[in-house]
Amino acid sequence: MQTLIVGTDFSKPANNAVDYAALLSRYLSARLILVNAFHMPLQGYNSLSPVSVASELQRHSESQLDIIKSTLLANSYDFGIEIYSSLGSATTVLKEAVNKYLGDLVVMGMTGEGIALKEIFIGSSAVSALKELKVPVLIVPQQVTYQPIKRITLACDLEHVEESTLMYSARYFAKLFNAELEIVTVQNREKETHADNKHTQTFIEKTLDGVKHKQVFIEEDNILKGLEYYLKFHETDLVIVNPKKHKFFEKLLNASVSKHIAYHSTKPVLFIQ
Repeated sequence: MQTLIVGTDFSKPANNAVDYAALLSRYLSARLILVNAFHMPLQGYNSLSPVSVASELQRHSESQLDIIKSTLLANSYDFGIEIYSSLGSATTVLKEAVNKYLGDLVVMGMTGEGIALKEIFIGSSAVSALKELKVPVLIVPQQVTYQPIKRITLACDLEHVEESTLMYSARYFAKLFNAELEIVTVQNREKETHADNKHTQTFIEKTLDGVKHKQVFIEEDNILKGLEYYLKFHETDLVIVNPKKHKFFEKLLNASVSKHIAYHSTKPVLFIQ
């Protein structure tokens, strides 16, 4: 992993994500790209042309990014920092930065103490990023500070896992951080357990050869409740999910807001594509 892209709107949650990304980049000896997306005001141009307004907004954005860059460099961050500022939505500008700098990972902040996992997706630019970005996206809750990643929890549905790249991605990140991997599957009590599927188990063991890992099966009809319970009593440094290939994400987004369970993420959440 050579290049990390971190988006910031200069808010406290975003600044926290920048700090996390900087320390992660230092651990990985990776280049860090600081990205800001700015928007044209709906009014208040006065005598200025739209082009002049856009130019002024970009100068201000780049000035703010330069301040962050200088602060990081003063803290002995020396693996390469660049800034990128552009007019557009957060997702559009992040995509531009990923393409321009060949980014391997996008880091984004999230506001709130103990934000419910459902709220991480809904009402934030993270939703759009998860749908459109082709690289892994790391969401960092505001209260989380960087610490070495030694334990990773992969929350997934093992149905048809052999047909996806999920286990290969999990292996990559486990080896990248030299971390232990826990594969947590919450499944309906009435369904056949994947623990008894010899073909699936053989595939997992073969794919994760050389990685210290274990599997945990939780019998619970409500997937959020099962994961909430598990993460409450088991320490982890990073939670990995796949939003496009597995039912975990679909059930999460389809859960009723009025009935959602307070599944609070106090750890970074990595979405692999």
